[in-house]
Amino acid sequence: MLTFISIQNFAIIDKLEIDFGPGFNLITGETGSGKSILVDAVGLIAGSRAQQEMIRQGSESAVVEGIFQPESGHKCWKVLEEAGISTSDQEIIIRREISLGGNNRAYINSRLVPLSLVVEMGSRLIDIHGQHTQQGLLAPGSHLGFLDLYAGNRRLLADYSDEYRKLRSLDRELVRLDESERTRLQRLDLLNFQINEIEQLDLDTDADARLEEEKELLANAENRLANSGAAYDLLYEDDLSVLPLLDQSLRKVEQLREMDPSLEDLHSKMLDLRFRTEEISYSLRYYIDKLEVNPQRLEVIEDRLNEIEKLKRKYGSTLPEILEYCEQARGEVQGIEESGQRDKRLLEERDHCFKECLSLASRLSELRAEASSSLVREIERELAELAMKNVTFAVETKRLENLGPEGTDQVEFLISTNKGESPRPLIKIASGGEL
Repeated sequence: MLTFISIQNFAIIDKLEIDFGPGFNLITGETGSGKSILVDAVGLIAGSRAQQEMIRQGSESAVVEGIFQPESGHKCWKVLEEAGISTSDQEIIIRREISLGGNNRAYINSRLVPLSLVVEMGSRLIDIHGQHTQQGLLAPGSHLGFLDLYAGNRRLLADYSDEYRKLRSLDRELVRLDESERTRLQRLDLLNFQINEIEQLDLDTDADARLEEEKELLANAENRLANSGAAYDLLYEDDLSVLPLLDQSLRKVEQLREMDPSLEDLHSKMLDLRFRTEEISYSLRYYIDKLEVNPQRLEVIEDRLNEIEKLKRKYGSTLPEILEYCEQARGEVQGIEESGQRDKRLLEERDHCFKECLSLASRLSELRAEASSSLVREIERELAELAMKNVTFAVETKRLENLGPEGTDQVEFLISTNKGESPRPLIKIASGGEL
């Protein structure tokens, strides 16, 4: 079924291509010639884990490609059809690329695919039996893998492994977030204090300039009152003030105009001067009336300017810089609060992932239970044909309380080689020949 394999920069192999003929193909060679490496390469296109150590020294990447020609009606054709991969040439080309940068890729018929699909295809296309394979039976931890392989659970197990890794990743992220929660809350308290400290002064970009101007006016209020009062008195109130004198002068000009009409223009100018002087007097009076000598207000302004100076020492040398810092602080507060929402979303995602793991683990347990019964029957039938009719084989399954990398099942093979004895762990009972 495997008709061709191409290997590049894999282990000690620079470049190798092999065409396989029909029937039995035998590859021989002395120890160290690379026979096992060839088997490892076949294992790679069957879905085994890629490792950077497989790349030939001095190379950046390794490539293994195999061509298969399964018979018509083989199950693998339906798998590819469901995956939407073209099979028009009646060939299946599986390609694995390993990179030192960790950017490993898998292709089927030139289409980039997840490794889980290569694993499923490999389980249907290739069986690999290696030297001392039976020794794995002595490790109870390997029994679950044998059972899954027999049950055809590789695709389902790959799906579960993806979800389980995602679950563990979410758990680690939640632990990290929980550890940083105190730091985030401390930062949130500091930011809210700083924002409140800035906002309570109700600042805009030129508030300090306006306050400085008002402070200057209030500080000179008494001088301004004295000067404006004196100016008003000189224009209006005093006996010898300007306005009464203008009235006297205006009456003299009026008399002159009656005697000499050519002074009409002069009279008009005098009249306008009188009205303007009166208007100026009224303006000074209005200015005096609203002029405020307010030490309390001056104190308030000085306190406010002092508070602004404190903010400048903390958050920026100008009010625009302070206001910009406040806006940035609000943005950071929003980010921290949204991270709390992200925590909630992570918890929801973790809960969904946990339920999905439970569902997949439950399905795995069901398939393993079904496969266990069938495996027991088949192995006992095989052993009976080897004149071991009194052997009893059993699959002991224990349910774990927590999810593990392979679900919630712990499996161990048991065997009894003598009639009437209860099955006991394989590692304690089976002889080398029985293994």
